[in-house]
Amino acid sequence: FYVKSVRMGSGPDVLNAGFTVPGSTESMEVLIAGDGAELRGTVREGGDSTVVLIPDGRPMLRADLYKRVQADKSGAFVIGGIAPGTYRVFAWKDIPGNPFFDPDYLKPLKSLGMPVTIAAGSVISVDLAVGQNSDP
Repeated sequence: FYVKSVRMGSGPDVLNAGFTVPGSTESMEVLIAGDGAELRGTVREGGDSTVVLIPDGRPMLRADLYKRVQADKSGAFVIGGIAPGTYRVFAWKDIPGNPFFDPDYLKPLKSLGMPVTIAAGSVISVDLAVGQNSDP
């Protein structure tokens, strides 16, 4: 599942533009979609590495689109509940905290991420190489 849209009253979808909750009694509609995609794969020589899925070219307003999982000892991982869109998937041996939310941090690392386009309800398999570390 993923959040597909959010509307305040009869206004436009505010997920990509942000919003403030008005002091009025305007209603909020949140649409949850059940056709989330799945990304699965293996990190070569990356047992216990961290796999991060980052929306490509989207503002940080959608923290729910960022996904982080730990690969198992053999490097296998599965990320579910992914909203349709374009992303980059990264694998790091060690990445403390969540620095990937910072666009300036990611800028020099962007080429290390594998681009993926995800359609609703799809299952995508990838084969990743682990990055050197979390430092650009």
